[in-house]
Amino acid sequence: MRRLWLSLTVNLVLAGSVSPATVLSRTVEVTIEPDGRVVETHALRVRIDASSDRDDWSPYPILVNDNRKIQILFAGVERADGTSQKLDKKALDTLGLTGEGILHASQKFRTVAFPESPVGSVLVLNYRVELRPYFPADSLSLLSVSPTDSLKIRISGGGAAFRYRIDGPTPNMVVTPVPGGIEITGTKVSKVPKLEYGSRMDMDGPTLRYGWGGPSRWEDVGEWYLGLVGDLPAGGPTVRQEAAGLKGADDRATIQKLVEHVRTKVRYVAVEVGIGGYRPHSPEEVRTKAWGDCKDKATLLIDMLGAAGIEAFPTLILSSNDARVDADFPSADQFNHMIVAIPQTRLGALAGLAVSDGLYFVDPTQEKGGLSWFGSSTQDQNALVIKRGASRIVRTPRLHGGDTRTTDVQMSPRAAGGFEGQARLHFSGDLASAFLADAATRRAEDFRGTAESMLRARLPGGDVKFTEWTRGEGDLPAITFSASVTLGLAPGVRSLVLPSRPLTPPLSTLEGREADIVLDVPVATTRWKVELPQGWCAPRAPSQSVENEIGLFRQKIESDGKFVTIERHTEIRQNWVKKEQFPKLRELILAEHRANARSLRFECEAPAGLD
Repeated sequence: MRRLWLSLTVNLVLAGSVSPATVLSRTVEVTIEPDGRVVETHALRVRIDASSDRDDWSPYPILVNDNRKIQILFAGVERADGTSQKLDKKALDTLGLTGEGILHASQKFRTVAFPESPVGSVLVLNYRVELRPYFPADSLSLLSVSPTDSLKIRISGGGAAFRYRIDGPTPNMVVTPVPGGIEITGTKVSKVPKLEYGSRMDMDGPTLRYGWGGPSRWEDVGEWYLGLVGDLPAGGPTVRQEAAGLKGADDRATIQKLVEHVRTKVRYVAVEVGIGGYRPHSPEEVRTKAWGDCKDKATLLIDMLGAAGIEAFPTLILSSNDARVDADFPSADQFNHMIVAIPQTRLGALAGLAVSDGLYFVDPTQEKGGLSWFGSSTQDQNALVIKRGASRIVRTPRLHGGDTRTTDVQMSPRAAGGFEGQARLHFSGDLASAFLADAATRRAEDFRGTAESMLRARLPGGDVKFTEWTRGEGDLPAITFSASVTLGLAPGVRSLVLPSRPLTPPLSTLEGREADIVLDVPVATTRWKVELPQGWCAPRAPSQSVENEIGLFRQKIESDGKFVTIERHTEIRQNWVKKEQFPKLRELILAEHRANARSLRFECEAPAGLD
């Protein structure tokens, strides 16, 4: 069900460059045929302005799958000296989609490899796409990764029910509605912006979403999905038998057991072939083969809950830390994931649970953790809860502590000068889940190397050596890493900068910025307990705290005369920050970065503290 990531991958393949090339012309003609087919023709001319440009545009990827056929009409190079070269079949290739949890997918990339081309050459590519969409809607990015001299996009054939929405600014473009479609023309159109800590919408530039016929309300999208799975067999004997054997003392205990059962007994494997990108397999089939994708696991859990007398609903959602579903444009193609919604009245106590608008949300693809484990990529997202005659958009909650990292370092002076000691890094939530998955699938030496690299990045400036890791217990996935830490100091030096790294972005991120800032920052606490060498005194710096609607940064310094403890705590409570909130974010950034950068002085005479 993770279809959106495939289209985003095309953007990422190209957007990694900072190409000064020029798109001389880009033309896209989309025709919606009466029989349901959609035919696209693309024409692209890109001028090479620097010797590195060719590498930025070649190989050029075009998304293809079982329902999306590609025909290369022409590919070639026009050189500045008047010569030209038409590419043959050797320049064309197909790149399959592979990765963890993917058994087979129909999604691939048709790639076009252009030859070495001198500055002034023009890369030419014309191709045709024919598809039969399962849902009558699609989207199109209006910007390229290089500036575009001439842009023309025309969509026709959508009929009276054609609808569209552009979710970003369109400078130097003219948008003209036409019967059954739309036409967009532009001159000197800017390239995709280079933007850090931005939303996917801002990083991709304005996107045209369009639909024709069929569902135009979220209620309609829900009915479309129910029609897609209406003939799916449910309530099979294996499912009923297993559900009966897992009933607990009350509804909450039953839900807990069934969620854990689906998470652990059915392995997550992505299988997206044709309509399989939307339609799950039957619960009985999923349980029998013991593997499936997000739709399969969600549908199985719903079926088992139903067999136990607990109503639950399939819920479409976008799993992303930097993008959201456009709630003003109902369409199924914006989602990439499925979870499950259960009426909150069946849970009893709700503290710590992902509850919103009367519903409890659970993700059965998360293999570790209990009922309170709900990953950050599905928090604070617009989700479509599907219920016959009453499907609706619900915003999932943002939870405290979904990604928590605590670092404890104890240091003692060493005879050669400086300090040595032990560090323990305890992670719970998102990152812990990822590390536990790595530990289960990777070779021990590879996992150790990754862990040590992470430790060094978290404690820069010290000599860090990984020693061991342990699996945590509790409702959230948890893991603890241990390491030895050595911190050298020059003779006579009684000040030090603690090895640490700020989690908020640099202050320069705010300069002249108009776009929203999207932060993926854990709740992080770092505690240093330092044994004071003979003749050293604790820093006399006061504790500090900055707290506002965006989050919190706090530093405390305490001492008993023998040890000094420095604790820093960073917490972002609002990960999507708009321009009018930048001053609040600035306060947090300044506090955290200054605390991490300044040296602590351990002199006994004269007032001391932060330099």
